[in-house]
Amino acid sequence: MDADLRLPLPARSADAPAAARRFVVDALRRWSWDEDVTDDASIVATELVSNAVEHTGDARELRLVRTGDSVVIEVADASPVAPQLRAQDDPGAPRGRGLLLVQRLTSRWGIRWTGSGKVIWAELLAVPAPVSP
Repeated sequence: MDADLRLPLPARSADAPAAARRFVVDALRRWSWDEDVTDDASIVATELVSNAVEHTGDARELRLVRTGDSVVIEVADASPVAPQLRAQDDPGAPRGRGLLLVQRLTSRWGIRWTGSGKVIWAELLAVPAPVSP
């Protein structure tokens, strides 16, 4: 069964990443998806929203789209600037690993430009939770 859920995000809110994480975890648990996928999705949502809040000040909406065996997490913001993926992880850097985490935890990710900014999206392949006997 396909689903499309949306969470409006208050602009410049330090609480937005935590709200996004709760939203994704609640949805994936309701859909009975594996805890490992749920954990990965919560990290991805937190990173995408955190980046939008920090770098644009305007995370507008988180969208969660379930289709078949995948879930896509989308975060919309008003900035026309593309995020920068670091070439490699610098263990000494105190920050800057968000998109590297997104890349490692997802099957694919990208940017979709809109008339009012952009949407950063990331897709995870979903695994239903095992059914207890």
